[in-house]
Amino acid sequence: MGKMINIKMIDIIVVLSWGVGLTLFTLLSAVVTMFIWALYYSTFKRVRLYCQVTKEFNRVLEQPIAFEPSSGEMPMIKSSSEEKEFTEFSLSNEEILTMESATALLKSLGWRVEIEGKGDHLATYYLPDREVQFLYNAEKGYPRFDCAIAVVSGIHAAACQTIDPYNSGGLIALELSFDVKGLEIFEEKVSAQHLRCALEKALEKAMTEVDLGNMLRSQYRIPPWENKIVVPQFASYSLRYLAALALMGDVETLNAYHKSFMEGEKLGFETSIEEEHLERAMIIAQAVEKTKQPSYDLLKQAAKDFSMEVESYEYFRAKDPSLCNRRRDSYEKLIEEKREELRQQGYFVYEKDAICEVDGKTYRPDILYIKDGELEYMDVEIRVDEKIY
Repeated sequence: MGKMINIKMIDIIVVLSWGVGLTLFTLLSAVVTMFIWALYYSTFKRVRLYCQVTKEFNRVLEQPIAFEPSSGEMPMIKSSSEEKEFTEFSLSNEEILTMESATALLKSLGWRVEIEGKGDHLATYYLPDREVQFLYNAEKGYPRFDCAIAVVSGIHAAACQTIDPYNSGGLIALELSFDVKGLEIFEEKVSAQHLRCALEKALEKAMTEVDLGNMLRSQYRIPPWENKIVVPQFASYSLRYLAALALMGDVETLNAYHKSFMEGEKLGFETSIEEEHLERAMIIAQAVEKTKQPSYDLLKQAAKDFSMEVESYEYFRAKDPSLCNRRRDSYEKLIEEKREELRQQGYFVYEKDAICEVDGKTYRPDILYIKDGELEYMDVEIRVDEKIY
């Protein structure tokens, strides 16, 4: 009987030991499994994070850095998205333009576009020594490119300031030409190719129609000691005269003046003109004589040659957004006066913006009227003017 009790106790102990062992094994297995899963999950997260970081790093390396302005100033570098937008912009030649696509096309070709005070779009292009501005709008429900175009230049003012940085007088911008018909596109539907061709023609005309040297020679043909007209708010005539000679590349005349100054003879120049001003004008003139083309870049390099650091001539570039509209308003007043004059003479005069065909091409003359039963047209010329900075 005693032996049976001992055997049962041993069996119970064995069973309990086996149960405890199984329980401990199960718990240990669970802990190990959880550890393995935690390790796997952590490793997975690290690998995924590494892949994301690597991908982002490669994306940044592939794109140019775009700095954000620290204040209200414009960023020094154009944002990469904006640059990509316009460098990659393209239109098929036959595509008909909207205001949006026309603006995008202009920007892709290097034009600056802004909204003028009256709501017109103003496009500006920088040529080496002058600026071209034209207006376009959608007043009639489609893009119009026959509003107005002006060619102006601030390079003479920039040359004055380069020769005498301490000049405090007003400087003059030259208005080289103006055409109220703008790009002379009169159709309602304009293709991308048509606009491209008109822009190329306008830029070529802007560079060849008016010779800057001839204009300066005409305006400053009188030497300072013979000039009788004094405008107090302008920079001295002597300074403007020297700047004109410099931009014309007239090394011979400037050299003769310089020799006179070295000999103590200031001729009839104003007292504000010193020998150093003639030396600077000569450096500019020599550069123009060599390149045959004055430019803002040439002025900047010339300034460096006589140890003057110029950050930018942007100030002298055309930036009057209302110029074209002011000229257009003046022009249209003259045209309306002429229309009324023709009406008083008994002619039938069409309303403005009337379109006709001239030599097989669509054209919008300033005035369209009937004379002796025949259709006649007339264009009115406007004199360009100057602007004080």
